[in-house]
Amino acid sequence: GENSMRVETTIAPKNSVILLMGSKRAEIPASLQGNLVASTSSCIAIGTLSESEGSTRIILTREASTSDRPKLLGFEGTLLAPSLTLAVYSVELEPLLEIDVRSERPHIRVFVDHPSEPEVVEIEAQ
Repeated sequence: GENSMRVETTIAPKNSVILLMGSKRAEIPASLQGNLVASTSSCIAIGTLSESEGSTRIILTREASTSDRPKLLGFEGTLLAPSLTLAVYSVELEPLLEIDVRSERPHIRVFVDHPSEPEVVEIEAQ
């Protein structure tokens, strides 16, 4: 529903990267520079399983850790979300997932199941 705590999708995103943004006017990182995650104050770019290898399960949640979440912490920090919503976009800025948050600077943790080619990416926003 509108006020969901947890949304998810399984996708093979273009360029094997997804963008977490708190606003469509976010500043997108120039590149991942060989890292899994790159960030600006308003956008976090997260690498996924290579699009030729298959799909990545992407979870966007306001719930604190669930027992089945991936084990590796790939990113921890804050993100600007002036409209109190966070969305995951493709590199073509097609919205994939969206969630409401309670703060204009939510605390973000990104968990992955593999340090370079994750098949599961869980984004926790609090």
